[in-house]
Amino acid sequence: MIQLGTRWAYGATPPSRLTEDVVGIIRDVEVLALEEGGEGDADPRESMWTLTWLEGRPHATLEFITSTGVQYTVTVNSVTGAAEVLVTDDQAESDGWDD
Repeated sequence: MIQLGTRWAYGATPPSRLTEDVVGIIRDVEVLALEEGGEGDADPRESMWTLTWLEGRPHATLEFITSTGVQYTVTVNSVTGAAEVLVTDDQAESDGWDD
């Protein structure tokens, strides 16, 4: 079954097909992003969430980079079925491919 993704604004109601666990973590990430602040004058309240589906599991990414270079994606673990946060750090050490 193909599931189409969607977008919604920070603080708005997430899609109803997401579980309560996923929505709860989305709200936690919004608070965390607001506390951390963004690069420059960026404000997470002006950002959007993007929901995509991979192997039937939701991946909701907040399109916002914090002041520490971190981006958050909320997903569901394929083994445990628990909602979790994936952290992408844009300031991590290079893997050498772009040197």
